[in-house]
Amino acid sequence: KARMMDFEVSMIFEDDARLFDRESSLTFCDAKQRKSRVWSSLPEDALIAFLGGHSWQYPEIGEGNGVANSFVPSKPVQFLETTFSYGTYGFAVPRKSLDLLLETINGDLAHGFVDENGLTQTEFLSPERSWYRIAPYLDK
Repeated sequence: KARMMDFEVSMIFEDDARLFDRESSLTFCDAKQRKSRVWSSLPEDALIAFLGGHSWQYPEIGEGNGVANSFVPSKPVQFLETTFSYGTYGFAVPRKSLDLLLETINGDLAHGFVDENGLTQTEFLSPERSWYRIAPYLDK
C-alpha cells in the first residue's frame, strides 16, 4: 500500500507504539509539521530512520572515516548514523529505499535471516539486523 501511495517517506509502527508526550504527538501527527520539522532533516542518503529502539551503537568518530559528531542541541530533530540497534518501535522509509527494504523482509520471511554469527535464523524475524547487514553493501 505504501508503494501505491507514493509518499516521500512511509512510516511503519508496531501495533503498540506510542509517542512520549502531547507536544511530540501534536508535531509528529500533523503532516505539514512532520514534513517541515522532521523529514526535512532526514539526510538524502538515508536508507531508513529507526523510530525508537534499544542498544544503540554508533560508529567511532575519527579522522578519515567520514563520521562526524552531528549532534546540534538547537535542532529539534536530529538523525545520527548507527551501526546496531534492535527492538525498533517503528521506522521511516524513504521512497527510494522502500522496494529494497520490502525485498529484504520478504527474503527473511521465506528463508530466514543471517544473524551476527553468520547463522540463518528461521524461528523469528529481525529486520533491523538484516538492514544493518545490507547497509554497508549500499555504502550506507
